Amino acid sequence: MKKASIKKKHQKNLQKNPYTKYLPLFIFVVLLFATFLIFNQSANYNFLNWDDDIYVTNNPLVTSANWELRDIFLNQVGGNYHPITILSLALNYKISGMNPSSYHYLNLLLHLINIILVFSLIVRFSNGQRLTAFIVAAIFALHPMHIESVVWISERKDVLFTVFFLGAFLSWIEFAQKGKWSYYFITLLLFVFSLLSKPTAVLLPVILLGYSWYKNKFADKSLILSLLPFFLFSIVFGIITLSIQTDIGAAGEIQNSNFLFKLSFASYGLLMYIVKFFVPVQLSAFYPYPALVSGSLPFIYYLSLLIISALTGFVIYFRKRIPQVLIGLFFFVVTISLTLQFISVGNAIMADRYTYIPYIGLAYIFGYYANRWIKNGKSSNNKIRLFLLILVLIAMSALTNNHIPVWKNSSSLWQDVIKKNENVAVAWNNLGLDLKNNGNTQEAFTYFEKAISINSNYAEAYNNKGLVLARLRQFDKAIEAYNRVIEIKPEYYKAFINRGISYMSMGDLDAALSDITAGLIINPAYNLGYLNRAAVYRGINKPDEALSDYNKAIELNPLADISYYLRANFYQSVNNHEMAIEDYSKAIGLNSGNQNYFVQRAKSYNALGKFNLAKQDQDRVGK
Repeated sequence: MKKASIKKKHQKNLQKNPYTKYLPLFIFVVLLFATFLIFNQSANYNFLNWDDDIYVTNNPLVTSANWELRDIFLNQVGGNYHPITILSLALNYKISGMNPSSYHYLNLLLHLINIILVFSLIVRFSNGQRLTAFIVAAIFALHPMHIESVVWISERKDVLFTVFFLGAFLSWIEFAQKGKWSYYFITLLLFVFSLLSKPTAVLLPVILLGYSWYKNKFADKSLILSLLPFFLFSIVFGIITLSIQTDIGAAGEIQNSNFLFKLSFASYGLLMYIVKFFVPVQLSAFYPYPALVSGSLPFIYYLSLLIISALTGFVIYFRKRIPQVLIGLFFFVVTISLTLQFISVGNAIMADRYTYIPYIGLAYIFGYYANRWIKNGKSSNNKIRLFLLILVLIAMSALTNNHIPVWKNSSSLWQDVIKKNENVAVAWNNLGLDLKNNGNTQEAFTYFEKAISINSNYAEAYNNKGLVLARLRQFDKAIEAYNRVIEIKPEYYKAFINRGISYMSMGDLDAALSDITAGLIINPAYNLGYLNRAAVYRGINKPDEALSDYNKAIELNPLADISYYLRANFYQSVNNHEMAIEDYSKAIGLNSGNQNYFVQRAKSYNALGKFNLAKQDQDRVGK
């Protein structure tokens, strides 16, 4: 009777004000618009010196003018196989080159699409509870822990794979409810796209299995058996990912830790993710592993294991009374499980970006009980409770809005990490790298030294220290730094090439040739290595070999203006001025801001007697 009365009252209100039915849609549009306004400030943020070079700025699969789908689908990037992600970045580059705005806008667009998908998913999952769905979508849209996934260009893989992941989940729900095989094949196709965007999608079949249990569909054996192809795809992509990460040595520093350590790390990470869901403060781009004290972890790690064990026991014991909590935690734990450091990848114990999909599970628990809390009170209290919920969302939005500027550039990012924890070696190294790239060589040196003092086996910091010493023309000390890199990490190809450059600067061309060649054997796709070896070949009077290396460098990255410039210099040195002019012109077409290109082209024009063209180039210099 009560439900019928409420329904009748609702219909009466609609008759009084027919626009009332559009109010939920309007509120949802406001959410999307607010999300856009908050994240739009990142549109002009720079590329970062943290993975953006690997994924975009120095990635020939993205920057090559003649990239092919075959190359993108046959190569890994950054230790992962995610060709659709790389394809999306390549299309960004095709549209706007190195202007970061289009990359940020596409990330934001994908995030907005995901908000819509989350809302649609929870509506179907919760049998039409739109307020619950709105709360979940709002948390997903505005949570500060999601900044990293949206604002960081390299995290394109997060927002992109989530589109396909959630789309596949929605399609599976339709298949499970209606039994139409068209939905099944759409689910399978979207799942494959998700796998090709980020390997984390391997967890989708487990989520679909959990959904089947939650909706009491385990008795439908044909439905459960239809998941077998999904699990097979997951196994294949899991093997591919593990193989790639094993080959490149991506295992983190606790890979060989004992089982208690790994369990404690996982428990700490899980607990901190839950804590930061409710209290998203002290966020950082990098959370390092703790320092051991007398061979033991800090007490908080063992305490976390006890808390998570107790929480697990509580949920299992009361599972029949709190099915919403159980399914929400199931979604959360399953989707975050691969990042809990049972298999250590990288050197961070946790990361904000790992919560992008998993927090949907926690948000569902919060949204479900918030919905009940609002609707089960007295009518007068309902408005107050709804107002309190709105205040929570506004506070969350404010935290997000205030934290986004941390990601403005490399300097602001790493300064924030150091502010939160000054013992993060990667932060000192990358801040030093930013200083070096901006010409602050001496100051950068102190940052690399600080990174090394924190981690004496930090190969990249030693390599960067060597680069600074070489720039200061202290080649003997630079070579010592490169020697240390090779001692720590024998496969570090850049150290061989950089040591070879130092030998070349000292006049030892035989040692230079040996080292640069060794580096290119390790990584034959490093275009800058060929440019430097070409310089050595020119020094030992081997012009054919030099030209071959210039050609190879251009083949690997046809959009690097420096390669055309150096090959043009070579042509000029052998009096082939026609070819020199052609290459100088290509370099100018790629980077018209370098005046040396005009100066050198003018010399070749003069050599051919084209004085008017030479004068035009000379006149441009200095303007």
